Amino acid sequence: MENEELFDAILKKFTGDKSFSRDEIKSTDFYADLNSDYFVVENHLNFLIGQEMLKESNDQPPFVSLTRKGWFVMTNSSSAGYVTQRKEREKKERREKATLLWAALSAIFAAAAIATWLIDKLIKK
Repeated sequence: MENEELFDAILKKFTGDKSFSRDEIKSTDFYADLNSDYFVVENHLNFLIGQEMLKESNDQPPFVSLTRKGWFVMTNSSSAGYVTQRKEREKKERREKATLLWAALSAIFAAAAIATWLIDKLIKK
């Protein structure tokens, strides 16, 4: 599972206004279908907390739950999810490369046209 897919899958674990304690998150019931390595899931979970998609309460034991931002991304994953963001980023990069190619070809054509015009003017003198 790629990073973006894992981010979206973790957010979907919180469907239904759920909160999980760190102990529940460490159990294989929580992370087994995400990734077989708990530390990979924990790193992604901490990233989502840093992105303010999830929040950790100050209670004892601390609980992890969705923020409004995380809820929005989870419920609108087709337009705002991490996988969608990656696809949009890749599409934008392809468009930029195509634009740069056309700009380079246009510059070469313009330089060739100017060179031809200059050579024509020098020959006619």
